[in-house]
This record gives sequence, C-alpha cells and structure tokens, in this order.
Amino acid sequence: MSIITNNEQVIDKIKQKLNEHIPNLLHEYDAIIAGGFVLGNIVDVKFSDIDIYVNRKNAIEFIKHLLQDEHDDNIVAHRILSASPYDTSFFYKNKILARYTFKIQEYDIDVLIVDDEKNVVDVAKNFDLSFCEVWYDGIAVYANNEEHVINMKGILNPDYVESLVVYKNKFIIKRIKKYFNRGFKISYTYDNKIISLKLPTKKIDETNYELWVINMIRQIVYDNNLKLHIESLQYKKFIDFHNFLIHNAPAYNYKIYILEIYDKFSEEYKRIFKNVFLKNGIEFYV
Repeated sequence: MSIITNNEQVIDKIKQKLNEHIPNLLHEYDAIIAGGFVLGNIVDVKFSDIDIYVNRKNAIEFIKHLLQDEHDDNIVAHRILSASPYDTSFFYKNKILARYTFKIQEYDIDVLIVDDEKNVVDVAKNFDLSFCEVWYDGIAVYANNEEHVINMKGILNPDYVESLVVYKNKFIIKRIKKYFNRGFKISYTYDNKIISLKLPTKKIDETNYELWVINMIRQIVYDNNLKLHIESLQYKKFIDFHNFLIHNAPAYNYKIYILEIYDKFSEEYKRIFKNVFLKNGIEFYV
C-alpha cells in the first residue's frame, strides 16, 4: 500500500467532481471513496458511480452531513438494508452491513456501511480486481498495487477465483466485462496455471444467427407442444422452412425470410405460427 505517484493531480481531478465538503467529511469520519471512481481519475477512464465506505459507528452522522451539503432537488435517496446476491464474494467477506444509494447530480453514490470491527481500508484492499484496490481518504490517494493500476493490467484476486471458475458468479463476470470494455486486462491463477482472460475478437458470423433463428422457432414449437399440430398441418413445409433458413437467411434480414416462408403456409398454420410468436413476446408483423 502506498500513496500514488501523481497524488496531487489525481486529487485535483477528484475534487473538481465532488461537493467541496466531501473530502473533509471523509477525513472527519474515517471514510473512504474506493474503487472505480478513484481508478477512473488515475487512468482517465470515466466512471459514473462513487462508492463510499464508512464504519457503522460513523455512518449516520456521515450520511446526515453528506445530504445537508446538497440541495434537495439534487438528491434521490433510498435505503437498501441487505446486500445483493454478490454477498458470498464481496459483501459477506468484507462485513458490509447495509448500503444507502443516492443520486446526486450525475453521480450514483453508494454509501456502504461496514461493521466496526473491520477497517474500511481493509475492505478496499480486498476487492476482486487488483487495479480496483485504490482509495481516497480526503487527504491522499492510495493504491494497493500501483503498477497494476497504471498499466491497467491486473488480476482477479485469489479469494474470488473459485466464485468465477466453479460457481460462474454472474456479478464477477459482469464486472470483468465492465473493465474489459474500459480497456483493462485481467488474469487469474487456477490449478497452478496463469490464465489471461480475453474478450472474443471474432464477430459472430451469419450462420450462427441463422441457427439462432432456427433454434428459437424450434424451441417455441416444442415448448408449446405444437409438433403434432405442425405434423397434422404441413410438417414438411416446416422442415423446408428450417432448411431454407440454414442456407439462405442472413442475420440482418432473417425476419424478411421468415415472412416470405410464412406466406407459403396454410391459413391454419399461419394462425398457430403467429399466435405462438406473439405469446412469447416476439414481434411478428404480417
């Protein structure tokens, strides 16, 4: 843990975006801003949410003064007493008891209340992604591993690897995608192997979209027990319809092809086909 190299410049950026009283409140109540907002001001990547961590003993006074410093029309606030399903991989590990969420101007502000037995800095040092382990205490900006931050290249910390690899934790996956999309690189160690995560670079080709259309229709048919209806009507045409899509329907034009084939079916089949699509919330205009 150390104060970051360009501390003064980053603090200036942070102060320009905050109510001028917030740095004093952080210092007075031993609270910190940690994670994405601080990180964004170091590496010049935009984040619209601010996470503030404060111990339970200071939480009420901190929130009261935070809101007193804002005009009422700038604030939308609500209380969330329990954490999300992310508990097992973050909230529970870090003894976060509750969360207050505010909308102040263009920023979503989460005030996360931490059990008094846990130092808020220790929470920031136990984030899932190493480059997110940055915080501002009203006086200075710190990083647990500045190299990871500056290079925008970090690791998924060991405590969270099982949640990703074994349990496919969707919140961790969402966060990984979020940081990928902001230009960060991420790796993790599992079974003594270092694994670098990558976003897919190959675009989905048209064939995959064609198969998606076919599978969508097939699933609707079987989910609604319509196979017998189709067999009794024009099942051969249904098969022809699949084959036609496989060989001819480009992704951007599949609805047109569906409509062209649709016109060849009997009125009874058209009625079933249309009703099933509408029932499943799929727009189908004829």
